[in-house]
Amino acid sequence: MFCLASIGGGLRQEADKTRVSLLQLKSKHTVPAEERREHWNTLQPMLTRVTPALGRRLVARTALWLRSGKFDELLAVSRSAAGVVLGDARSGDQYGTLGAGAWILLNDDIPEESEMREWFAALDVKAFIEEQAPEGKRLLSIILQAREIVQARDGARKVAVGEMVGAAAGKAAETPDQDAALTKRKADGYLRQLGILVKPPYLYLSHESEWINQKLEDTPFADGWRIALQTLPDVGPGGSKYFHPGLNTRTIRIPLEILGLTGHLNLEDRETQ
Repeated sequence: MFCLASIGGGLRQEADKTRVSLLQLKSKHTVPAEERREHWNTLQPMLTRVTPALGRRLVARTALWLRSGKFDELLAVSRSAAGVVLGDARSGDQYGTLGAGAWILLNDDIPEESEMREWFAALDVKAFIEEQAPEGKRLLSIILQAREIVQARDGARKVAVGEMVGAAAGKAAETPDQDAALTKRKADGYLRQLGILVKPPYLYLSHESEWINQKLEDTPFADGWRIALQTLPDVGPGGSKYFHPGLNTRTIRIPLEILGLTGHLNLEDRETQ
């Protein structure tokens, strides 16, 4: 593993975030001045101990562990222990490797996995990682939470795309202003203009929807959003579909079930199962 220094992290893709551990300095505005001074007074003597000679010895120690095969054994134990503590094998690989590197700087022997689990739990590494939710879940949230101006029964108003999808699927949300809800036919018409088609039990997104591309332009999903959606269950090619004159394109198919619009499962339930 290696370390890079940068003013900004610049990690946009979810795949990058689950392979790179971002270490950030705390803002001085979040820590009282007295606490910062005490921390520095403790840290400074420790920093002065890391001399060029000590650095060479630590590098040599690492090389010895690698050549003897001890590091490979340690890495297997550390990754497995981290995976159990973090509840995710991918995070276990990432933070288990970091943990193995830290372990050899402090210890001479390979630990039992139970000891390594206790060590990771005490470090509270879980507090530093984000929930590893499927990329497609966040992408759909961006699309469904976008709001567009439509003509409803009470006149023009902004409506979330997710609300229109629900209306087009025949399951409009129960809200205080239910009298202002869109009709199924109107919702279908508005969605087709955006490159979105609801045909239960599926939702179809046009490959060539300019609206979708615009909504995702400044997000991590600007490139390859269709691939990101396929991190969700049962998502795949939907064939060619007609949306409106001038838009008859290939689509990606998403079960309405994972939006909670058919059946009894929503996205979180499926992840749990």
